[in-house]
Amino acid sequence: MLENKKIVLGVSGSIAAYKSANLTRLLVKSGAEVKIVMTDSAKDFITPLTLSTLSKTLFTQNTGIKLVVNGLTMLKLLLGPI
Repeated sequence: MLENKKIVLGVSGSIAAYKSANLTRLLVKSGAEVKIVMTDSAKDFITPLTLSTLSKTLFTQNTGIKLVVNGLTMLKLLLGPI
C-alpha cells in the first residue's frame, strides 16, 4: 500500500512524541521510505537514535522556526527531486 512512498515525519516536543516510534515502524513495515525531522524539544521525549534506527535513515535535526520559515526548502532537501 505504501510501497516506494516517501514520507517526512515531523516530531515536536509533546507527550505524543513517543507515538512516533510506533508510527515510524508501521510505515517502514508497509514499505514507505520515512525521513524524520525533530525539533529540539522533541528530544526530551524520544531520542533521535530510536527514530533513526526504526526508519533506517539518518536523523535530520531541525528547529521549529527554521522548519516553518523554510519548510518547502527542507522538504525538498529531504525528499530529493520530486
